Amino acid sequence: MENKCEDELKPCPFCGGKAEITLVGNSMTGYSKAEVRCHSCGMGRTYRKIKGMSSGAIRSQVAEKWNRRADDGRE
Repeated sequence: MENKCEDELKPCPFCGGKAEITLVGNSMTGYSKAEVRCHSCGMGRTYRKIKGMSSGAIRSQVAEKWNRRADDGRE
């Protein structure tokens, strides 16, 4: 199962390009992974999803992590 969405992602921190979240699941094991990748420079990050987590929940978590910037005041 593959599902793509743009969940209000900030531009790529390296080149300013548009990023996209891709979710890939394994129906046999129930485990999935999520990847964020920039369309312009290819920079990206893969996040592992634990079994039983909804697609919406993982998208929200991945978008929050991608959107975090060093100077945004969060620790």
